[in-house]
Amino acid sequence: MRWAVPSSSAATGKDGKGPALSAAHVHAPAELQGPGTGVLIGYWQRGKDIIAVTHFADLMPEVLFLDDTHNDMRETLIENRITFKTDKYYAREHPPGLKEEIITAKQRMRQRAEEEILRRVNAIRMYLLDPKREMYISHEQIFNTYMEN
Repeated sequence: MRWAVPSSSAATGKDGKGPALSAAHVHAPAELQGPGTGVLIGYWQRGKDIIAVTHFADLMPEVLFLDDTHNDMRETLIENRITFKTDKYYAREHPPGLKEEIITAKQRMRQRAEEEILRRVNAIRMYLLDPKREMYISHEQIFNTYMEN
């Protein structure tokens, strides 16, 4: 089976935002042959990825914005995952340790997200337990006042 793949990012599609589909054809590995694979390649070339999740909780660390460091970790994770998938698609060797790096990054991001969620829940708890609390304040004010660093 042959697949049309997006060309280099220099060429743009009709919308002017992303790569146009070229007439180039490649042979996809058997496990990647199927409808929609060309669409995935187009997403990957635009720096986007589609992942399957069993539970929404698995995706939480990647959709939360905690700070710039966490955001940088997410961007690196996405880049590495796209590199891994495109290498697999084109039957190329992965850089050494790439899969382990992806797994480690996901674990670190999950740990950071869980820690931050716990900090925020504890801040709300401290606010609710405070008999002298100001009644109608924003979450931001609660976190600034009651969150432990």
